[in-house]
Amino acid sequence: MKNSNITVSRNNNGYVIKVTGRATFDCSAPLRNFAENIVAGSVEKIYVDLSECLWMDSTFMGTLSMLGLNAKMANIEVVIINITNKNFCLLKELGVDKLFKFNNHKEPVSIKKERDDLPGCPEKKTDQEDMDDTILKAHKTLMEVDEKNVGKFQDVVEMVEKDINKRKQNKKK
Repeated sequence: MKNSNITVSRNNNGYVIKVTGRATFDCSAPLRNFAENIVAGSVEKIYVDLSECLWMDSTFMGTLSMLGLNAKMANIEVVIINITNKNFCLLKELGVDKLFKFNNHKEPVSIKKERDDLPGCPEKKTDQEDMDDTILKAHKTLMEVDEKNVGKFQDVVEMVEKDINKRKQNKKK
């Protein structure tokens, strides 16, 4: 069963990212790739529509935080729209709510469906190396954004780093 779908559409001054379903590590790699390729001056705003997002895991929230940090460095505003109270509490609990502006007035965002930059979450598992890299970067970002997250995610980071190193050693053999 597919956890969620992420689509990206272009509007007049930026992008609209729509998250549908349960946003987990399974669909974080495409968002990470998008976040890592933000170019300063390319757009004014990125809207993240969470109206149909049922839940977010820490990897997805860390990846969303990467988007927020990279956009900030590129002087691009990230506005989360239509977020449920439950999902807002998840972001606030990890201290990453400060990276975003929020608008829950059901304000319509004009979307011109020029293209989908993210194909959504893959039906099959993402390549394990890519998934591990996403999980590692997401949790390091959460720890960078709020020091309270170090205690929550240090074990995850160490475990993923061990897996990555083990895989690298096995490739050398």
